[in-house]
Amino acid sequence: MVTTWPSVLSHGSAICKAVHTVAKMKADGEILNYLTAYLQWDTNPPCDVHHLISTTLKALCMGENMKFHQNDRYGYDLCSTSWEYVFTLDLLCSHQKWMWTYNSFISKELWPVMNTWVMQTRSQQTPVKDICVAAVLRLIGKLGQLGFGGNFLTSVQKVSKVINMFGKQGHMEGVPWEVQLATVYTIYDLSPSNPKEALDTLAAWRGEITLPVPPAVTSCITQIGSGRKSCASKKHFCTKSSEKCRGEKQHNVTAMPVCHFICIIH
Repeated sequence: MVTTWPSVLSHGSAICKAVHTVAKMKADGEILNYLTAYLQWDTNPPCDVHHLISTTLKALCMGENMKFHQNDRYGYDLCSTSWEYVFTLDLLCSHQKWMWTYNSFISKELWPVMNTWVMQTRSQQTPVKDICVAAVLRLIGKLGQLGFGGNFLTSVQKVSKVINMFGKQGHMEGVPWEVQLATVYTIYDLSPSNPKEALDTLAAWRGEITLPVPPAVTSCITQIGSGRKSCASKKHFCTKSSEKCRGEKQHNVTAMPVCHFICIIH
């Protein structure tokens, strides 16, 4: 660590700044003293987390050096610069936890960016570029994982519902293909909150488009469908096991413990 960390984290990239910021907030005691000395935080302290979130989002929305990258599997993907902004904001918001992310970042920062882009004519690239809104979409999909991890299903469902609606209307509203694909992958990321609605949205979208579907889209749809079948099977097993358990109790037989499966079924 003594020889490696200073060289790895000496870069001025957004993700390195985020690692510095989060590491300092999480470290304490002797670990904090060691990191402060070896990473020179006493002379060059990490940025404030809120300031870094603000500047990174601003850079993402400006879209400098950001472009779509053609990919055999995904069709069109974000470039490395775009992904760096996404991963940086994901790391910083992970430290802030889901409720702050939902109330203060997604609701107050990301939705306005989406709304501004929607209000633009499709030929415009100002004030929000297509690549920027695609990056915001992929970021929303990543941030949703915080809600799943914290068991905040209701608020994630609200986010998912907005993205599903955007996905349904995208083709009819002339949304660029690259942004449609970003929406599809975001719907997939958020699909555990409501697998049925996600699957219905993607099926309807696929039925309307005329362009070839990238392999990753087919894989996403297949995985959501398989997940629903698996959860349905487990739910059926739990129901049968519970009925058996109740029957055994009625006959004064000591029942074996029943495994409970937590499935998101709608």
